Amino acid sequence: MDTESNGPAGGAQRIHASHVVETELAHLEWATRQPVDRMLSPGYWHRRVLAVKSGFELTQQQRQRIDAILSRIEAVLKRLDDRLRQGSE
Repeated sequence: MDTESNGPAGGAQRIHASHVVETELAHLEWATRQPVDRMLSPGYWHRRVLAVKSGFELTQQQRQRIDAILSRIEAVLKRLDDRLRQGSE
């Protein structure tokens, strides 16, 4: 597995592992289309997506898929926030 330094000496390492990224993206795309689960909240999935985004060298297509997943999660978070606001009125 190739690694590339990202930033100054001692900075984060970004991994070139396309097969790992593809597997993660497929799982995240599937998981973020499922009904919200209390144990695996949208915040959990958001952190998982950001870990892939920051931990791997991504192709343009993979970055677009990440952006789409993040948009889907943000929409869910907004709906949940709207419901909470309506319930508190």
